[in-house]
Amino acid sequence: MTSATDTMPREVPGRQVADFLPSAYHGLPLLRLFLPFADSNGDPVRWSALGHLDDSARQMSWPEWAERQSVTVAVSTQLEPTGGVLDHGTAEALRDAVDAMSVEGLRWAGYKALDFPTVRVHAEDYYRSSLGPADLRAGARVPEFAWDTTGALAWGARLYPDSLIVAAAQPLFRQLFSDDRLDTVSVRIGDTVPCSAGD
Repeated sequence: MTSATDTMPREVPGRQVADFLPSAYHGLPLLRLFLPFADSNGDPVRWSALGHLDDSARQMSWPEWAERQSVTVAVSTQLEPTGGVLDHGTAEALRDAVDAMSVEGLRWAGYKALDFPTVRVHAEDYYRSSLGPADLRAGARVPEFAWDTTGALAWGARLYPDSLIVAAAQPLFRQLFSDDRLDTVSVRIGDTVPCSAGD
């Protein structure tokens, strides 16, 4: 059986939604899940706190979003990207979605030499690991790539992400899309994913 890592894009810039998901998940409903920024006290500030997220936000970067909402320079510079570190609400919502699934993931290998095999995605090395509830907690970095073994859920992101691209079977898609703890918009497989504010 082919694993999800066998179908991850290897040496592509990763600018389209399709580039962040194993090909087996491309037919599922898709959304972009925006990760909150942090204010000067370290408290999460959701994108929706600055304005309504609608279809036009699908392909917007943080600077474009802030400019569209007429966020002043003072406000936008007080907010820091969290680089994929989860806040309490997002972590809880993802844990609820994953529930009892068997989930595998890819984590960035960083700059260390590892004693075990890595997978090359978007010109970076990642190592494979299982994903459990402890990996989806406030203060932990979200794994850049994850997928369940039944084909119902997958996500992918840039390094230090400010958003995740999520593919989810219809019930999970509805659950994530309507979760008040999350900021989401639906996306299309060919949409462009902007660079992360965390890069």
